[in-house]
Amino acid sequence: MLLHLIAYPEKSPYAVRKTPDDRNPVRTIKRATRGVSVLLAVLLLVLSCVKDQTGSCLQAGERIPPFHVITIEGRDVTASDLVGCPSVIVFFDTRCPDCHRQLPEIEAVRAAAGEDITILAIARDEDTETVSRYWKAARYTMPVSAPGKRDVFNLFDRESGTGVPQVYVCDPAGVVVLVGTDKRFLYKNDILSACSTGGKPTN
Repeated sequence: MLLHLIAYPEKSPYAVRKTPDDRNPVRTIKRATRGVSVLLAVLLLVLSCVKDQTGSCLQAGERIPPFHVITIEGRDVTASDLVGCPSVIVFFDTRCPDCHRQLPEIEAVRAAAGEDITILAIARDEDTETVSRYWKAARYTMPVSAPGKRDVFNLFDRESGTGVPQVYVCDPAGVVVLVGTDKRFLYKNDILSACSTGGKPTN
């Protein structure tokens, strides 16, 4: 009996029985292809948020760099336009899950503060059509720009190493007082408090 099982292992009661699908190479390849497609989709979502390489974004205490963008409504905005009152600049990507969580908090700041805080959202590298469609679906009212490339983003993320979202809360002089990243989520009250105290903790 033992010799028989050694010679014919497929007849063992412990052998794994193949189903018709297992014996069909076409179906096996299709299942493998579906698995790879799902894995690639997950990786694309993750990579839209995570780091490209080690880098450094603008830090609290630094002044925002000169920049120029055009909003999807056609309005020119420069760094000097943000001087005079507290401001919030947020970089995002419409495919980024962390951005999907952060952007509503920024919109809530706009609703709470009105014109007392200037808010500007800037797409990291997406085009106007993509961002406009996303903005409309989310019903956001804050000004947004879609430069289509990373030139402005790289001014803040100087070594192109930090992911999105990136949130820069600035005082009326254009100096960063609070930074939010994909690893530091900012709630509405965090931003409002930083704007009212210049980034200094309240007693």
